[in-house]
Amino acid sequence: MKKTRRDAGRQVEANQFGRTRAVDNALLDRTVQLFEARTGRSLSKEDARQIVENVSGFFRILAEWQKMD
Repeated sequence: MKKTRRDAGRQVEANQFGRTRAVDNALLDRTVQLFEARTGRSLSKEDARQIVENVSGFFRILAEWQKMD
């Protein structure tokens, strides 16, 4: 698939539920910056991607639980 200018700074990936999501490089950079300041250790962009995925998964589950109630 051809990348557009809009998609140039994004990585598109499929998660375990088959949904695709765009992970913006600026979001990853900000995540690295935030968590490095909080943890005092160096993080990679892959670490940041996993953090973003875990946090969004947590809130997705909370939303599902709220729907069930």
